[in-house]
Amino acid sequence: MLRWLAQVLWCTAVAYIPVRLWKFAAALRSDIGCPPQGDCYVRGSEHLLDLDLAIFATAVLLWPVCIWLAVVRPALALFRAHRMRLGKCHEA
Repeated sequence: MLRWLAQVLWCTAVAYIPVRLWKFAAALRSDIGCPPQGDCYVRGSEHLLDLDLAIFATAVLLWPVCIWLAVVRPALALFRAHRMRLGKCHEA
């Protein structure tokens, strides 16, 4: 149980990385003078596309892993343990 809790906390921290990057990119856009909507042609805004791609990549790569480690794998372990218990009951 303690291991699962540590894993959930770690996955929560890792899953927050893309969210924090997105907040950083939004703050950078407003700091350099980009409009709230539409394209930004301010000097330095060309790096925002790279940042947006990094945010997307980290979300696509990290979130499924975190969901697997924190939710799916423990649920499968519980399901398997339940099936093992049922199997032993039916054998007797």
